[in-house]
Amino acid sequence: MIKINKGSSPSELDQYKRECSESISRGTTKLLDDFSRKDDLRISLAEEQGYLCAYCMQRINPENGDTKIEHFHPQTEYPTEQLDYSNLLLCCNGNQGDRPANQHCDTKKKNAEIKYNPALSPSIEQTIRYERDGKIVSDDEDWNNHIDNVLNLNYSRLRENRESVLRAVDQALAKNSGMRSKSQIDTIIQNWKAKNSSGELKEYCGAAIYRLQKHPAYKRG
Repeated sequence: MIKINKGSSPSELDQYKRECSESISRGTTKLLDDFSRKDDLRISLAEEQGYLCAYCMQRINPENGDTKIEHFHPQTEYPTEQLDYSNLLLCCNGNQGDRPANQHCDTKKKNAEIKYNPALSPSIEQTIRYERDGKIVSDDEDWNNHIDNVLNLNYSRLRENRESVLRAVDQALAKNSGMRSKSQIDTIIQNWKAKNSSGELKEYCGAAIYRLQKHPAYKRG
């Protein structure tokens, strides 16, 4: 996961929220299902996330019908937040329809709560680390449990994809083994953090950035 910098709430969503105020006060849920500009909302969320799933960092396309708008705080438990833009993320379909062991992200999470929101935590990257085989782990026992069992971010395909990215980073650095300076590595990091001309971040960029920041030359400064 990477930190998501939330933008301003779309005016259309704010207007719809005002129109739904009575329903919200009654505790009615799933109001977003009837939002006429829901497709535009998906695009807005995708753009600020660099077209990556908020949790697993794989590529998402808001226009192919294969994404899910996630309520970080489940709307069943927090109905007053269901139309709050700050509570909304865009996720991949998480193998929806597959057996539970293969589901991940919002599809696996359902109405569960997790400890950290990538859009609100100022240091989400500091709560996790990536092992050489691509596994995401945390020293926080509760968060580690959420990563594994609520979001299932160590599902085999996701782990293998991150492992491939980490291996590619290592191979790139090995071309000039022992000759990397902090400034050189920082340039590579900035490249991983940058969006392309289509506004896209690189898939699994959080894993690559983590590995680069752990390089001895970068840590020495």
